[in-house]
Amino acid sequence: MTSFWSLNYEEQFYLVMAVGILLATTKRIPLIASVLLLSLIGLVWNWAIPGNWVCGFFIEYWTHFAFGSILYYVLCTFADLRSRCAFVGLVAILALACASRLLPWTAHSLTDKRALIELAFLSAVTLSLFFQRPFSTRITGSFVWRPVAALGTISYSLYLIHQFNLNLIAGIAQHVLPVRTPHFLMIVAMVALHVALATAFWYLCERPFFVKKGAVPLIEPHTGEATGTV
Repeated sequence: MTSFWSLNYEEQFYLVMAVGILLATTKRIPLIASVLLLSLIGLVWNWAIPGNWVCGFFIEYWTHFAFGSILYYVLCTFADLRSRCAFVGLVAILALACASRLLPWTAHSLTDKRALIELAFLSAVTLSLFFQRPFSTRITGSFVWRPVAALGTISYSLYLIHQFNLNLIAGIAQHVLPVRTPHFLMIVAMVALHVALATAFWYLCERPFFVKKGAVPLIEPHTGEATGTV
């Protein structure tokens, strides 16, 4: 299967979120309510048919998407202790439930329960991000974080062309490097070529369209809250 399989999910996510925003503005239905309702439906879907992947219908990936959305709401909107405790407890229960259903760990069972593996992993990542939030300013201001942030900046949008660049980089590496090059060195060379391509793509195709210096960002980077523009 090519890398284009995810495009239908992305388009459906955009359409569903547009409907959610429309309901929030016209019917006074909070967007978080729509996200949570669809998350529950998606979770039931994943739990009932964890191996029936990929169907092309947005609901099977909605719970995955909702982890980030709900985390944002808990950190930036519903920041009271009760909401945060409920959030942590529910995510932890989900992680343990998914992990317990994967037992015993066999290759066959893991193939048949892919959705549960992903949900268990995403639950752990979500909890990790939640507990790291108080240290975000210290982390983002550290010297070690700067190259990580720079790499993330130039490489984030490569998913737009990843089918192209995966084939391109693999072809270049195979033609340039000797036939008997160790696999590890081949991987290192391909990563370096991907970084070079990401850098070129960033400066030529992305950076020219960014907001000019002096404009106020739409989202405050440390708080995640809307600030407007000038």
